[in-house]
Amino acid sequence: MIAVICLLEAFAYLKEIKGLTKYLNMNRIILVPTDFSHNAWVATQYAAHLALEKKKKLILLHAFRPFYSSFTSIGHNIQVLEEATKIVNAEMDLIGDKLKAEFPSLDYEGICLEGSLTEAIARKSKEISIELVVMGTKGATGLRYALMGSNAFDVINKSQIPVLAVPNESRYKLEKVGILSNYKNSEISVLNSFINIIGNAFTGVLLHVHEEDSEVEQTYAEAWRELVKEESGLQELKYKVESGEDIPAVINQMMDDEDVDLLVVTNNARSFMKSLFNRDMVKALALKPQVPVLFIKV
Repeated sequence: MIAVICLLEAFAYLKEIKGLTKYLNMNRIILVPTDFSHNAWVATQYAAHLALEKKKKLILLHAFRPFYSSFTSIGHNIQVLEEATKIVNAEMDLIGDKLKAEFPSLDYEGICLEGSLTEAIARKSKEISIELVVMGTKGATGLRYALMGSNAFDVINKSQIPVLAVPNESRYKLEKVGILSNYKNSEISVLNSFINIIGNAFTGVLLHVHEEDSEVEQTYAEAWRELVKEESGLQELKYKVESGEDIPAVINQMMDDEDVDLLVVTNNARSFMKSLFNRDMVKALALKPQVPVLFIKV
């Protein structure tokens, strides 16, 4: 009981904080990077459903690097750029036609920019207010590519914008959302950011893993749930606490037990990113490739 009182006192000052979010945005724009592959199209469809349901604009972005040569003239390199631009714009038009056919009322724009993906996103984010980046992952190993693929890893690691990794077999559904939790204040801000993006019409599940079984953990988790519920205004909020030394495997099992449609992860420290991106964690999360994972930096 003393531990619970101390916990509640430590959290008490949070009651003065309402609705804090770094990512509140008036333009309500979802950005989807694409390389015109199948997995990018799956992410585009997911983002289109989200954009329509939440009344947002969808921007499809393709970043490309033409092959320049120092052994040819400037005029030749300009011609190479013009040809490359013509090709990628034609590809983008085809994607636009598919989007219009499947989502006729979607507010959509397609953009092709020269440079790396992270450079292109950074440039575009200075021009417009981007609320969310949605990226596809590749193949049956799902999230492994979302985390370890150079483009997606760079975007997740460097972007201040929330990044949603959408595995190849995903279908749009947002009824139950898992939130990885370690009783940190930043998790409330992250949850509020998520609610600002998609609203609060979902059931949340706080997922906490500890290495050793303890009766006190259940009491801690209940107290934390009540505080998070009050600060977020989320009406449907559950919690699940499990123990085990293989934390990634336990997280994966909890996701399966709770049948979550999306997992929210707080990205707030180098140490956390290092532990998240280790091989065991990636492998464990990749076992459930149909679940998109949202990374929000605080």
